[in-house]
Amino acid sequence: MTDQSPGVQTQLPLSRDEAPDPEAYAGAVLIVDDDPVMRQLIRSLLQSMGCAVACAMNGADAFRQAIAQPPDLILLDMMLPDIDGLDVCRQIRSQPALAEVPVIMITSLSDTDVRWHSLEAGADDFIAKPIDFLELRARVGSILRLNRYRRLVQERANRQRAEEEIVCRNRELSLLNEFIASTATRLHSLDWCIETPLHDACRVLTEALGLSPVFAWMPGYGRAALTGASYPDSSAIAPPDDVVGGGGGGGG
Repeated sequence: MTDQSPGVQTQLPLSRDEAPDPEAYAGAVLIVDDDPVMRQLIRSLLQSMGCAVACAMNGADAFRQAIAQPPDLILLDMMLPDIDGLDVCRQIRSQPALAEVPVIMITSLSDTDVRWHSLEAGADDFIAKPIDFLELRARVGSILRLNRYRRLVQERANRQRAEEEIVCRNRELSLLNEFIASTATRLHSLDWCIETPLHDACRVLTEALGLSPVFAWMPGYGRAALTGASYPDSSAIAPPDDVVGGGGGGGG
C-alpha cells in the first residue's frame, strides 16, 4: 500500500515480521482524508505510536489501496471530494478480504442520524472534528490491540485445527497399517491351510505309485508326467545284436 501524500512514498509492511522494528510495530493504518494538513497531523500521531501509515485523498483511491493491501485499520473521513465516506465504507464491507478490517469514521457532523448511518454502513467507531488527538490515540490503540488479539486467537484456532487434523490422519494411517498387517496374517494362514492338505494328497499319490517321496513336494504333476516322462518305455529299447544272438555265433 503506497502513501499518496505529496512527496511521500511508503510501502506498508504486510505483517509485524516485515516491519523495520517488529517489537515497536503497532499495525498498518490507511488514512482517507482530502485535507493535507489533517492527513499530516494524523500521520505524525500514528507514526509516533509505531504504525506504518499510508494515505488516500479520495474514496476511489482508498478502495483501490485497501483492496491491493488490506490494512489493520482505516481512518475514513465522512466528507470526500468524489464519494462520501458512507459509500466507501459500504464498498469496503462488500469485499470479503476487507470485511473484518476496523473502520473509524471521522466526521465534523454531530447529528445522531449521521453516526447511526455510519455504524449501519459498517464503521466500527467514529470520532468528531475538531479531532481530540489524545482521544484518537486512545481509540486507535484500543482497536489495534483488539485486532491483534483477534488475529492471535484466529491463528491459535487454525493451529489447533491443523494439529487435530494431523492426529486424525496419523490415527487413520495407524488403522490402515493394522488392517494391512492383519490381512497379511490371514493370507499367510490361508496359504498354509491350502498347502498342507495338498501336500498330504501328493504324498499319498506318490506312495501309491511307488515314486520317490520328493514328488510329494511337486503338486501339479500328473500321473503320466510322474511315471512316463521320467523313465523311457523299456519296449522301445532294442537289445544289442550279441544279446539277441545269445552269443551262439561266437561258438559256431
